[in-house]
Amino acid sequence: MRGGVSDLLDAWERALPERPVGRALALLSAASGVGAGELAELSLGVRDRLLFALRERLFGTRLSSLASCPICAETVEIVCETRDLAIASDELPADASGMRLVAHGHEIVYRRLTSADLLTLRPGEPPESSRWRLIDRCILSTSRAGAPLAAEELPAEVLDAAVEAMAVSDAQADVQMNLTCPSCGAAWQAVFDIAGYLWSEVEAWAHRILLEIHKLASRYGWSESAILSMSACRRQIYLNFEDA
Repeated sequence: MRGGVSDLLDAWERALPERPVGRALALLSAASGVGAGELAELSLGVRDRLLFALRERLFGTRLSSLASCPICAETVEIVCETRDLAIASDELPADASGMRLVAHGHEIVYRRLTSADLLTLRPGEPPESSRWRLIDRCILSTSRAGAPLAAEELPAEVLDAAVEAMAVSDAQADVQMNLTCPSCGAAWQAVFDIAGYLWSEVEAWAHRILLEIHKLASRYGWSESAILSMSACRRQIYLNFEDA
């Protein structure tokens, strides 16, 4: 974070009560000083590129994860670099308030999905209801042969085309990894969610730091602020003394 270990720990603690979308925004806000509300208006692709950059800053470029083969259930190890998944900043499309799609005789003006849209979803809301809520927010206007239509009047195939156009226009928001099982040879695609991945890393890091604080405070009587002011190397040296 902007001020170091203590600021990252504070950001993690403040974000704990938030939903996943709110947690991602809280981490970005703590790192950049930009308000979460302003960040929520960015397209998901732009937000996720910022999360990739934050991940590189905090934990480096190497990513590792596990997946389960959908055919034989074998555990597959995934190792890659952030550059393999993150679109370069200069290649990201600028946020647009109104993009145009013509499909099946209908014209649709739409915008990209944002975190603010996701925050409107209700916990436990049926998937179809959530899908329609997001579509309705992102479709700005619709017409057929020049006559205005309400979004709910659009045929299913037109709605599907609009959803596809939204996804294509913001590719960073939908990162798909091509995986192959080393045991059975099955191939499939898996979604990589940088927001969830980064949060899990920050949470694991926070628990490790708190355990270090607990051990060092218990042994030496030092305050939390004194312990956090030390470098990670120095804290580890003191921790190693405990095992000597």
